[in-house]
Amino acid sequence: MTASHPFHFTHYESAQIRHMLVPTAIGVTLATIGFTALGIYGDGSPGAEASTSEFLIISGIAVVAAAIVFAVVIPRTLDKDAAAMTALTLSILGAITVMAFWAGVTLALAFGGILLGMAARESAKGRTMAIAAMVLGLVAVVAYVGIYLWDWMSTNGMI
Repeated sequence: MTASHPFHFTHYESAQIRHMLVPTAIGVTLATIGFTALGIYGDGSPGAEASTSEFLIISGIAVVAAAIVFAVVIPRTLDKDAAAMTALTLSILGAITVMAFWAGVTLALAFGGILLGMAARESAKGRTMAIAAMVLGLVAVVAYVGIYLWDWMSTNGMI
């Protein structure tokens, strides 16, 4: 940190987060596609038919969501004063979209909030928001996985 810029990441912090963007985006996209496949092709309820077009549409949405979050939003806000607020916003949106878990955007938003929160937590400004973003993002991820598993188990007569 410098006196002229109270919110400034060191080169190491910025480089470390930037280095994590592509692997995180790929992992988030693959996880979302995997859960989508489980939801569509693993539906054991009577009369359920798997829809490949639905799978492809939601998979496409997941790719676009990850691209927007990890290639546009995070790189543009990483070294800015707004990083903590953006992280919290992403995590809040991730938590809200858990209610529409099938839409393909929850993991990109939640992990985006977590990753940007990790960077912003070391700032002089917005530390509390950054920590809240990481916690809320993690809660959204756990809720997303839990809802998908509960949905799968309930449509297959396990609960």
